[in-house]
Amino acid sequence: YGEFNGYNTRLDIAVPATYSYAITGLPTGITGKDGILEISEYQDYSQAKQVAVNGQSQKVELYHLKAGTKYYYRLHLTLSNGTVVGTNGEFTTQKSPRIITVQGIRNVRDFGGWKTANGKTLKQGLLYRGGELDRHMNITDEGRQMMKEVLKIKSVLDIRQDFEVSGNVYGENYIHIPTSTYFRILEQKEEFKKVFEFLADENNYPIYYHCWGGADRTGSIATLIGYLLGMEMKDIIDDYEITSLSIWGARSRNSEGISKLYEALDALEGETREEKAKTFLLSCGVSEETIEKFKEIMLE
Repeated sequence: YGEFNGYNTRLDIAVPATYSYAITGLPTGITGKDGILEISEYQDYSQAKQVAVNGQSQKVELYHLKAGTKYYYRLHLTLSNGTVVGTNGEFTTQKSPRIITVQGIRNVRDFGGWKTANGKTLKQGLLYRGGELDRHMNITDEGRQMMKEVLKIKSVLDIRQDFEVSGNVYGENYIHIPTSTYFRILEQKEEFKKVFEFLADENNYPIYYHCWGGADRTGSIATLIGYLLGMEMKDIIDDYEITSLSIWGARSRNSEGISKLYEALDALEGETREEKAKTFLLSCGVSEETIEKFKEIMLE
């Protein structure tokens, strides 16, 4: 990712899963009309998403499904003679990072889906990271609807500096906690106490947190969270470098800023990355209970 320059071509755009089907053996003159495709993570089709299907195209694009997740589907299709036919099955989405398209803003993705060193998984659909909603980029009405109705964003955590903030443009639970970048975050103990107390309240989720581009300050917090939750180092680095696919220029693991953050975190007391991050948060005044609550919210 670090070699990609997103100023020329942005790739931080959601790629759909395509469901296609063929209708065979129909009598002459009988064709497929419209139908409904139901998709659910559950075999009993609870919480199913319904998608309208055009019987002529025999294809539908499905956006923003969870990554690396098994889905069950069933198709109900009405033929031109009024007969209803159908089929069902299952498929599993790719394990690649879940990049989200929200109209008007950039570099949006789900922080869930990553595996931890001890075999757990970061839950998807809870914590989203990305760029600002206003100022240099401005979320559209369609984008705001996407965040509210599809992603179900309940809270926005704005980590920009005071001079960058013009107010709450989202309309839901909004909190502003200015943070810095890279190794400098270790000097912001009061701020990070507030950040993790906010993240440890399950009533705030799903959460969207952002700085300007969703790159450096947002990436610094993502690194700290990755350490705390026990993510593999390769995945922590990949999550940081994926920002290169957006419009803000390349981000590399070898850059001075992020390298110094890795060094500073690795120098903290503890045998594992998880213990080192915990050492920092305890020094901020974050309680053991708060840390464990956050981990309980995020891991499965």
